[in-house]
Amino acid sequence: MSILKKIQRRLNLRLVSGFTTLLLIITVACCLFFTLQTLSAGYVSIFGTSVFRVVTGSMEPEIPVGALLIAKQVEMEEIQERDIICYRSNEPGLGPAIITHRVVAIYQMPDGSRALQTKGDANPTADPNPVTEKQIVGRVTNYTGDGSKMAELIRFLTSDFGFLACIILPVILIAGWIFRDAMKGMKEAIAAAKKELDAQGSATPSALSEQEYAELYQKVEEELRKEMEQDVERNPQKDHSEEPQPGAVAEESAPASKDQGVLEPPVGGEKAKG
Repeated sequence: MSILKKIQRRLNLRLVSGFTTLLLIITVACCLFFTLQTLSAGYVSIFGTSVFRVVTGSMEPEIPVGALLIAKQVEMEEIQERDIICYRSNEPGLGPAIITHRVVAIYQMPDGSRALQTKGDANPTADPNPVTEKQIVGRVTNYTGDGSKMAELIRFLTSDFGFLACIILPVILIAGWIFRDAMKGMKEAIAAAKKELDAQGSATPSALSEQEYAELYQKVEEELRKEMEQDVERNPQKDHSEEPQPGAVAEESAPASKDQGVLEPPVGGEKAKG
């Protein structure tokens, strides 16, 4: 593999790793955003637009059970009779549930504010409590009909199994992809370092065996002996003149000592030779 292909391959791996990391960050951020909005407001709103799934039949046949609807936040003055709105319930038995009913009447309150009378199309009577401005989530602008594929998909995604299959598992797979790329890069770095060390080791001469060392020592010894013999043959007189004469060093440097028979005389006596 050429160097250019290796560089291109590493670049592609980094791009894929960066893309998966970015996708994982976006997924986690969206999950946190949706969770926080659901906990605080009870529903998810993006730029004033919310999506709901109908779970009761109070608005049939206009809006069937399982249908998806889009509610857009509007001012109270924009809402008219016959509009379908989403609002937070204040009835004790329903709690903070989101209700989707039709506006059947508009009242003027004593303080000058407006209140809405709502009713489900399939319900025989109107809702007992009027809807105030604080309760309104938005006006329904679009909704799906019966047997909508999009509604079935959202129903599946909002179920426990769908959330696990489409949110949790992809996050785990992306994290596993990132971990695999990291381990692969680490293995490639280790293999490259090992290859470099092996190359350096092959270039370094190996240690001599005992037999090779003995042969080398003998060869060096023979070469030194030959050089000495050649030196002696070239300068024979210089070598003889430098040889010491017999007895010369003994006469010149040998001091008188007890080993030569000289005895130390007693006090006041004469030296005697042995």
